Amino acid sequence: MHVNPDGSIGFFDKGDFETLVSLISKLIPPKNDFVNYDPSFLFSYYSDIDNERLLYSRDRKLRAPYEIIFDYRNTTTDDWGRFKFKGGFELSRQLAMVKDEMTKLFDKRKHLKKGNNPCPRVCNATITGNNLELEIQKAWYFDQVATNLTLDYKHKTEISRFLGADTIREWDLIQSNTSKRNLPAFSNSNLANTIGVAVGITAKAKDGRQIIVTRRRTSTVAVYPNMLHLPFSFSLNFSEEFPLNYSDSIKNLLHPDFRDEQAEEMGLLPYQLQLSDVKPLLFCRDLGRGGKPQFFLEVELKIPFEDLKNLIAEKAMYTTEKSTLVSPEYNKKVMGIAANEPLKDGEKISPELLAYIVAKS
Repeated sequence: MHVNPDGSIGFFDKGDFETLVSLISKLIPPKNDFVNYDPSFLFSYYSDIDNERLLYSRDRKLRAPYEIIFDYRNTTTDDWGRFKFKGGFELSRQLAMVKDEMTKLFDKRKHLKKGNNPCPRVCNATITGNNLELEIQKAWYFDQVATNLTLDYKHKTEISRFLGADTIREWDLIQSNTSKRNLPAFSNSNLANTIGVAVGITAKAKDGRQIIVTRRRTSTVAVYPNMLHLPFSFSLNFSEEFPLNYSDSIKNLLHPDFRDEQAEEMGLLPYQLQLSDVKPLLFCRDLGRGGKPQFFLEVELKIPFEDLKNLIAEKAMYTTEKSTLVSPEYNKKVMGIAANEPLKDGEKISPELLAYIVAKS
């Protein structure tokens, strides 16, 4: 751990960071039928985005494919910002066939176990003074399946001809009149753009080392299969119906689903991980998923890493009539990255874990 010149805390010291950079540069880009997560592809595709808005490490040797919209690391306030609800969202009629095709394919691969939940969609984001303000709409998880989660899927000839593009990533640029090598604004994009939440967790080992907690995704999930990932991330759901122009804090928007997902994915009790202990880190747009909005949060748990590892492995399970199984989204084993023990050469890590490492470097 070190203190940066601006007073912020960095996780990796210089020597460890140099090793980390060399290893991350050798990471194998994960293959996926639906989204091309290769950073080199993404930085090339969206090459006109202002470099100052991309997520870089402190010495600019390492970057993650995310555009920063709001950087909480540069603020001293506890205010996460506010949102205003602006009504419902409807996919373009051009995407009806795409939605039908993709949901059938996801269902066949057993990727739709959580169903078609309502999700908050960002239709506009503005910075007023030093505060983030979001305008959100009600979308559905299947809208996300038809757009952000299948951006690079090569569609059948008749669908491609109808869209005027081979992929939804290309189509969104065309329909929004956005120039090539740029990212459509929230207000112009017709993707679902529902909110994702990723929580980076650190804990101290009993020998005093600071550890970034990680878990590996299972092979059956649609997003980041088999990748080393943050231990706690989710697609945000609505907890209630909001009246038109309803306004509240972003923290209150995240809180109910944070509590439910915490119990499901990690098995920790509310007193062991409370939202009041969590700090906002970044609000970004995920280039891999076409600008999908993503909150990055972080928390340092007081539980020793060794105890936390055993606790999550023991509790993050569910029981069927025949057997007890681990969470369908994560393997049972809980791992960690220490500042003096960087990633293994060739490890496949998720873009969200990469972003968190870069943000802490």
